[in-house]
Amino acid sequence: MAIHRLVFVATISQGDPDLGAEIDVVVTCDYLPAARFGLWPRNPTNHDRVTFIDAKPKGRPFYGAFADLEQAWLDDLVSEWLESDAGYDSVRAAFGGAAAAAEEI
Repeated sequence: MAIHRLVFVATISQGDPDLGAEIDVVVTCDYLPAARFGLWPRNPTNHDRVTFIDAKPKGRPFYGAFADLEQAWLDDLVSEWLESDAGYDSVRAAFGGAAAAAEEI
């Protein structure tokens, strides 16, 4: 299986969803789909792998005295989000070609 570099836009909740606390992020990650073969497709050691590469806010980038702290916060937020069910579903959708520019590396 090949590793795929995915770049897609995601809307990530960063607080109370009732308040609309969301951020639009351009996410870059590597995706390695699991091999689906044999009699045991639900083997727990046989799963997809997602590796976080980069995150940038959609629109204007961070700037100013605290830009590095804001970027570190965004990287942590997106890394944790990619490990969640919502992040996994977004990566699978991007891999399917609906919202991705994918290239094989």
